[in-house]
Amino acid sequence: MLSLRLRSTAARIARAVLMDKEKIVVGISGGLDSAHTAKLLLDEGYDVVGVYLSMHDAHPEAYENAKAVASELGIELVYRDASARFEEIVVGDFLNEYLNGRTPNPCVVCNRHVKVKELCDVARELGAKKVATGHYAKIELSPSGRYTVARAEDKRKDQSYMLWGLTQEMISMLMLPMCDKTKAVLKERDEFSVSKNKESQEICFVPNDDYISFIESRIPKDKLPKEGNYINENGDVLGRHKGIHRYTIGQRRRLGIALGQRCFITRIDPATDTITLGFGGDEFGDRFEIRDINVVGGIDGDEYMVKTRYRAEPVGCRVELLDGGRAIVIPNERVRAVTSGQSAVFYKNEQVAFGGIIA
Repeated sequence: MLSLRLRSTAARIARAVLMDKEKIVVGISGGLDSAHTAKLLLDEGYDVVGVYLSMHDAHPEAYENAKAVASELGIELVYRDASARFEEIVVGDFLNEYLNGRTPNPCVVCNRHVKVKELCDVARELGAKKVATGHYAKIELSPSGRYTVARAEDKRKDQSYMLWGLTQEMISMLMLPMCDKTKAVLKERDEFSVSKNKESQEICFVPNDDYISFIESRIPKDKLPKEGNYINENGDVLGRHKGIHRYTIGQRRRLGIALGQRCFITRIDPATDTITLGFGGDEFGDRFEIRDINVVGGIDGDEYMVKTRYRAEPVGCRVELLDGGRAIVIPNERVRAVTSGQSAVFYKNEQVAFGGIIA
């Protein structure tokens, strides 16, 4: 049943239909990107309905910022409580992955199961056919005719990597007005009161990016991974670590061990609570496996460009598909610190073909 606010918004949209203005639901987070997204769509003549998704309490000022943006734009802001779903799916996955020696991408999980999903749900409730977010990426049709996500003009801000988990229905409803914009230019001519605020941190629900304290505050002490051994590739014990949830593959710093030479984590084994340290070129791999493949633009042949981290540059690769939504990936050049739990996203001609979780 729609709330009073949703019903009033629905009535306003009904009036907009009579005025022949297309309705669109825009996620308003209280940040600059979503503010500019809404403004760009207003300037193009859309009837914009702002939606604030309440997902966690790490930034209590966010809702007030979102209301300020809506007021400055003269649009209505619908409040949607998605905190229970966010806690169960996004935070739950985040904790489980770290406790099992993997490094997750919570933004990928959130976009698929909470953020874009909730916006699409609200749009359907209000009779709108489109939704928009402030992501830096493009929506295109692939050669196979499927909806897909493509890299943004500003490659430094490109967020297509974070959208590989979306369904065809979600992508078909999604608009990304920031696709050809640059953050620097927008800041130069910014007119929003929130422009002075800091940009959001890497993991939005983890205060001060201190994921170790966050995990240890959520998990009972007797359920946390225990201290274990650092070992080398031969299995020789090199020292002790403080629990596998505190580390990630490729990590070089804050290891708490001095070996007289640079070292880094190459493997984390939750079954034995051991962490393998490598030296020299040991952090580079020449093949890896992915699971839980989601097809976006379409799978065509076996040659792709792949990104194994959000900030990584794409590299050429060959893909051997297996049963059960899995594949073997053989990069054209050795890739540093391929990490279980992270996303591998595959591109053709700047478009996302498919993605998967590194196994």
